[in-house]
Amino acid sequence: MADQQAGGRGGQGGAAPSPAAAKYAWPAKPVLLSTAVKRLDGPDKVTGRARYSYDINRPGMLYGRIVRSPHPHARVVSVDLSAAEKAPGVKAALAWKEPGAQVMYQGDPVAGVAADTEERARDATGVCRTYKRPTTRGRPRRHVALEGAPSRAVAGAKVRRELHDPDRGDRAATRARMKRTTAAAEQLDDDQTRR
Repeated sequence: MADQQAGGRGGQGGAAPSPAAAKYAWPAKPVLLSTAVKRLDGPDKVTGRARYSYDINRPGMLYGRIVRSPHPHARVVSVDLSAAEKAPGVKAALAWKEPGAQVMYQGDPVAGVAADTEERARDATGVCRTYKRPTTRGRPRRHVALEGAPSRAVAGAKVRRELHDPDRGDRAATRARMKRTTAAAEQLDDDQTRR
């Protein structure tokens, strides 16, 4: 309390501020803070008159859609775009990945369609027939283990099977080590509770 009256941190009295502090001091009446600002685009947005890039429709404009892979890792077997090319309003259909190519991630582009409206482009992607064969690299471990495929990759793309041998190892030594570890943990707990 005495510090504040003598010009401490929260006090009113004390020495005058330095010239640098006076230069950057808050104004007595704020200019922008707590003042209403009129938004010039507000009335247009509220009434629906504002134009966005989505609203622009130029003559001859095409809409594109991409057919993506649902698999995280697969090999493309075939791409059939004949039905998409015959769909109404479709101007072009393009195979992005050729048969034999690999799909490296889920959502990897496989084919593309361009049409005169967005709805027709979306419908044309639905009739595109792309066949992909998932590979084991992108499949969950439980499926790989069920099929008997290799479970662990080793450096340099070599694959090793891990064999479970219940007769391997020294059970007595393992049990003794577990007892020592448990005893040490209990001793540590006791030491901490005494403190």
